[in-house]
Amino acid sequence: MEAGERVVGEFADVSARLATNTPEWHNPDTGETLQVDSPDWISVAKVAAVFLFGQMMEGNVLSPKLVGDRVGLHPVWIMFALLAGGSLFGFVGILIAVPTAAVIGVIVRHLLGRYRESGIYRGGDLA
Repeated sequence: MEAGERVVGEFADVSARLATNTPEWHNPDTGETLQVDSPDWISVAKVAAVFLFGQMMEGNVLSPKLVGDRVGLHPVWIMFALLAGGSLFGFVGILIAVPTAAVIGVIVRHLLGRYRESGIYRGGDLA
């Protein structure tokens, strides 16, 4: 039996046992039968809720805040850069999105500072 067929067969067996809630498991390699208790679905839901909460906090709050503080960008700009980079260039765009946004942020801050020091901003001489 090829490896792919074995994986599909095992997946089908696991899916069928979970769907029918069969309390025993037969291992064809060793011939032994294992008794499996049905899961306590409340505990499974609690673990899933904690996992989802942790992933959401890490992905949407913690990482953008930490990366933004290091790079000097607001978390919204970090998220925008990641979304734009991923949409335009795929996985490579995600990899280069934050450094590119940091470079653009430095250039914009420099140009804004020069503009605020100029006569155009102060309302004086244009030359």
